[in-house]
Amino acid sequence: MSSLLKTLATAALAALLLACSGCGLIPIGSRTDLADSAGFQRYEHSHFGFFRALGSYPFVEELGVHWERPHPGPFIWGEVEKIEGAYDWSGIDRYVMTSQDHGMLLVATIWPYADWDEERCHEKLPDSRRLFSVLGDYRGKPCDRQAYERFVEAMVERYDGDGRDDMPELVYPIKYWEVVNEPDITEGSIFFKGDPQDVDYLEVLATTHDAIMAADPAAKVLNGGIAFLSDQKSPFWKSVLGGQGAQYVDILNIHSITQGPDLQLDHLQLLMDELDLGKPFWVTEIQYAKSTTYFQARGIVPDEESEINPAGLHGLTEDEWSALLVRSFVEAFGRGADKLFYIGLDNATPTEETSLLVRCEIKPGAARGDPFDPALCQRQRPFFAYKTMVDQIDYFESVEKLAEGQYRFSVDDRDVYVLWGIQPMPPELSGPVTLTGLDGLKKEVEASDIVLTETPVFVE
Repeated sequence: MSSLLKTLATAALAALLLACSGCGLIPIGSRTDLADSAGFQRYEHSHFGFFRALGSYPFVEELGVHWERPHPGPFIWGEVEKIEGAYDWSGIDRYVMTSQDHGMLLVATIWPYADWDEERCHEKLPDSRRLFSVLGDYRGKPCDRQAYERFVEAMVERYDGDGRDDMPELVYPIKYWEVVNEPDITEGSIFFKGDPQDVDYLEVLATTHDAIMAADPAAKVLNGGIAFLSDQKSPFWKSVLGGQGAQYVDILNIHSITQGPDLQLDHLQLLMDELDLGKPFWVTEIQYAKSTTYFQARGIVPDEESEINPAGLHGLTEDEWSALLVRSFVEAFGRGADKLFYIGLDNATPTEETSLLVRCEIKPGAARGDPFDPALCQRQRPFFAYKTMVDQIDYFESVEKLAEGQYRFSVDDRDVYVLWGIQPMPPELSGPVTLTGLDGLKKEVEASDIVLTETPVFVE
């Protein structure tokens, strides 16, 4: 090709890309020089995240958190491939661009629903059973599995950060993919409808896993978050994660909505022991207090309040919430949890049922998803307790439980002790130490002068 023709071809391609900047067209084999591999590798080892942080990024940045789990998020087959065979990545691109502008890494939930596909072999769900209209009118496994596989491979390839066919200006790749959400829910509004539930979800999990691996062998796959591990729901997860099903999950994913400070980890440990699942695990939704709306949306009517809120966690003071939040997170890390995603920063007004980190007045006319106006927000004591915890122990390499209420974290070649309760001080702590309270204030004290209470302190 002559130099003139090359110049004309290059100009024509540039004009095409400029005219269709939202269409997701990029030259094959193109690369981005914006990728921040050092930043990604650093943030990837962070242990703290937020569920649906969009709208509250300024507060998330202030807290020093770099993980987000969008919900439902934009990774929806029918939103990308509205017309069969035509991909429009603009919605995901916008979300990814916004999140990376705030230093966030994403664990993305893949939704295998496209109405044009689902109508071929499924019936519409009643309106009352559909949660999130953006997911479409159906919730079944893909009818055209090959078309779904093509979509997953194309999506993972676009955001995997390997420099080939990546999203333009991709800074932080997406390496962690969740397959649907809470597929064990079968009553009320549901996220997945199988027949039978466990068999169909396992098929979707296997299909999605293989498509992800075909595009990015370095990616990690999470099961759709476990909603409940009650006697009623455990058989579902034993079926999905037992036997060959375990090979399709790299990281176990569980939720704890109003299940108490232990975050359902007692039940998860029993399941892992029974199925011999030696895998890392994340808790990607954490909410403590009573939330009747959560159960009502799933068609569950508890006989007693204790079934909704087993720990009675409402009516607590800000200081009590602060202490409970830190104790719960530290204990979960001590039990092996790798990442914990708090549900407490959302775009709706935080309440006792969702959060006491920030209280915000909502601007008249504001819609769900609109950002907080920091001028209308007041940071609560648990906000500062959470920030102190992140500052003190994030990026820890290991954690050891020494006794009840006593944990030692190894962080950047130093030991940080998190202590509370009635046990005597760890014997290795003596002489002058640095004590940090939940408010973040530090002071130099003699270890022998520290009197522990139910409010955790950080000691170095």
